[in-house]
Amino acid sequence: MSKTAVTYPIVAALVAAERFLGPDRKWKPTNRKPTSGQQKRFLEQFFNICRADNIPEIRSIASANIEEVNKFLADNGFSIRLSPLPSGSFGAASILDLLIEWIEKGEKTKVRTDDRKKFPGVRIKGENVSFYTIPGHKEPIACLKTKSGDRVFMTMLNQSPEGFDLVKKAEKLSDFDKCWEDVDEYDGIVFPMVDLNQTVDISWLEGLGTIDEKNVFWYIAQALQQTKVRMNEIGVRVQSAVAVGLMKGVMPHRPDLIINRPFLMWIERPGLEKPLFVGYITEEDWKNPGSL
Repeated sequence: MSKTAVTYPIVAALVAAERFLGPDRKWKPTNRKPTSGQQKRFLEQFFNICRADNIPEIRSIASANIEEVNKFLADNGFSIRLSPLPSGSFGAASILDLLIEWIEKGEKTKVRTDDRKKFPGVRIKGENVSFYTIPGHKEPIACLKTKSGDRVFMTMLNQSPEGFDLVKKAEKLSDFDKCWEDVDEYDGIVFPMVDLNQTVDISWLEGLGTIDEKNVFWYIAQALQQTKVRMNEIGVRVQSAVAVGLMKGVMPHRPDLIINRPFLMWIERPGLEKPLFVGYITEEDWKNPGSL
């Protein structure tokens, strides 16, 4: 099954939400959700790094009228919809619409798989594509030239990582600081045409929260994403929409750390090379001392 990881529209949807909440909010994971690890990773590895990036191909909206957000999505050809939210809530959405054209139009052809299936494909001549290898990845990597100067990479991969690890894999394979070697044995590249339209599960974003300028806590109650990819002899078009619904709530209670198994305890003092005390204390000594 095809997988996509398009993070910039998610970032843009949260930034759009800040039109209601106030700029430069500090978003925090929800400790109680099993997905809080994904939220933390998104904030650290994507949102905090990418929020200032300017991408002209992204448009966004934020509105207290959920139907206005849904109309924005529908008018741009997306089928995802936010459900109604209680009064005082609001929605935000962003759309990435990226059209990249090959530097020279490719030839229509067929792609034949090892089991003799045929699919519509494209051939790009060698002068418009470079080929590389990188240690740890046995398949050649192709880098296609485009009119915009963007680079499009392709390489075969037997097993696909999940979620953010898909982005990590792409970054690893395009890391030019590593030992890339030019490959000069291909006359061009042939690849399949693509027509993909999928709903992406970003429910892990639900529960992510922040405090607005008036010190009111807000959290994401709904999170939806739809991604489309079309690729032919002209180029590749990537469209991805993200919609989030935000509600007021109560700041999540931070859980207590409960020491209910044998524990290690130690005491250090500045200037000493070693701890003053170290003890591993088991249940047989869990008693009220009466006094100190």
